[in-house]
Amino acid sequence: MAFAAASGSSFLACSSGSSASSSGGGNQGSTTGTDTSTGTDTSTGTGTSSSTSTGATNAANATCDNGALLIDDMSLQQTDGTGTMGYWYTYSDRTNPVSEPPIVQDLADGAAPPGSIVPAEGDTFPPGPAPTGLGTIAASREVTGGGEKTWGAGFGFDLIDALPDGGSVVFDACEGGTTLWDNSPDAGSTGIPQPFDASAHKGITFWAKSNISGSQKINVQFSEKRTNPWAGICDPCVTTGINACADDYLIGELITTSWKQYTIHWTDLNTQNWTMKGLPKKGFDPSTWYYLHFQFSTNAGTALPNFDLSVACIEMIDN
Repeated sequence: MAFAAASGSSFLACSSGSSASSSGGGNQGSTTGTDTSTGTDTSTGTGTSSSTSTGATNAANATCDNGALLIDDMSLQQTDGTGTMGYWYTYSDRTNPVSEPPIVQDLADGAAPPGSIVPAEGDTFPPGPAPTGLGTIAASREVTGGGEKTWGAGFGFDLIDALPDGGSVVFDACEGGTTLWDNSPDAGSTGIPQPFDASAHKGITFWAKSNISGSQKINVQFSEKRTNPWAGICDPCVTTGINACADDYLIGELITTSWKQYTIHWTDLNTQNWTMKGLPKKGFDPSTWYYLHFQFSTNAGTALPNFDLSVACIEMIDN
């Protein structure tokens, strides 16, 4: 289970990390207008991020490392890189932020919240077929949807998920003590995120492709101990202010309609600082990395445009 909050409106959210479930989540990217994903592979806000994504590897000759640099080659339900064991999930602003399995929140008039995402929140997110034109890479994952009107939707994975043991979880004190998070060991749908130490590496690279007629803007978000509630530093039950969680390190990327390799260094990342924590620029701590999210963001009241995106072969980089 990964957790995040919407920037600006500080919407709490969490996503499951076991075989089937996700309850929402994801730092909201540019919902407040303080972060700008420019479509030129930069993300600027209170903290400024910039990276250059060069298709350094020709797509037709692409391969996926099966050694120490691998994070996920998309061949299994969970990540299969050395030392990782996390599950993929989707999330959106449609669900109760502290529920697991995710509970869709009806509007005040009883209507279903707007928007959709496929796979749906809480469903399994299996690997897809081999991408066309991407060398020997044998699998990818695709997500589609749109229409959300609060902060948006996204997908991603925890680096490591452990089965719950039935004990208390960080969200038990939220929602007036109402238990909305299933922490039973046999739940079959939840996982407790654990930190992954990626400090021996310089960043990540991944392949991605927009499956609609134009490019798509996303925020690529990295959670660490100061922004993730499971680390015990921030407060999972507050939604604004310096103690709120999920003011994650991130960067904006423009995903093109052809398969392209995107490279992000830890030093490219900054937070939006909507909590006013003042976390250091370029200060992401890869030794306590909890999740990787790909997020589509909108402003409150504006329908998120339809999206359709595929990703493949996520690896570490050492230079």
